[in-house]
Amino acid sequence: MIPYHRDPRQIIPSTAVKIIGLGGAGTNMLERIALDGMEGAELLAINTDIRTLGSCLAQEKIQLGVNLTKGLGTGGDPELGHQAVLEAEEAIRAAVTGRRIVFLCTGLGGGTGSGAAPIVTRIAREEGAFVVVFATMPFAFEGKRRRDQAETALNELAVLSNALVTFDNNRMGELVLAKQGIHDAFLAADHMICESMKAVIRLVRARRSHERTADQPLALSLWIWHRQRQGPGHAGFAQRARQPVARPGIAPQGCPDGARPPLWGRESNTL
Repeated sequence: MIPYHRDPRQIIPSTAVKIIGLGGAGTNMLERIALDGMEGAELLAINTDIRTLGSCLAQEKIQLGVNLTKGLGTGGDPELGHQAVLEAEEAIRAAVTGRRIVFLCTGLGGGTGSGAAPIVTRIAREEGAFVVVFATMPFAFEGKRRRDQAETALNELAVLSNALVTFDNNRMGELVLAKQGIHDAFLAADHMICESMKAVIRLVRARRSHERTADQPLALSLWIWHRQRQGPGHAGFAQRARQPVARPGIAPQGCPDGARPPLWGRESNTL
């Protein structure tokens, strides 16, 4: 028998993965992640609104625009969000230094998310992290202005990030029954994002991927074209591959002809 010695450099430590919740929607996602429990990752909340930041369960918190917004929000102005994040650039850089993988959760269309997300993504990339952005798009009833702001930020993130996953709020109603209401739909969407990140973290930290370096299985598993819709799904027996893919929020959006979304997991084919 040939002895095998595992190289510790091939195993991703928990301190190498950071999940960032940016803005109001991002901190809400981070709340769900903290409540559901997320092993193997650090949580960081970033926001201009000091009240929202103060109630967040994340271990680390960074306030944006201390001198600019003075603890208030950005009022839906991306330019104000852009200026606010520049005030805290050094603090953000210190928080992501040494991290191999950074998940950025944010809602686009408002001021903090649309204005600050590209800057946070750029900083993390400059520090050598593999950056995966989970972004929610605004409802149709929120108006053309917010939709245009979201599209502008989304185009910037598509260039800056390693992988970009979008969730369209207009399809949230498909996640729950009509009688459950919008609050349950938001909870279901946050849960979907949380489970998606858990699946990726489980994959890159899996024992069976120790033959490769940490970056190789991640790049392979995150076969994510620029605009893909993604979510978790579980099924067993004969339909274990078909049923999860058919769930709302999983079908890819804008993927190339003939392309298929990646499946990962064990016997249950968890997406």
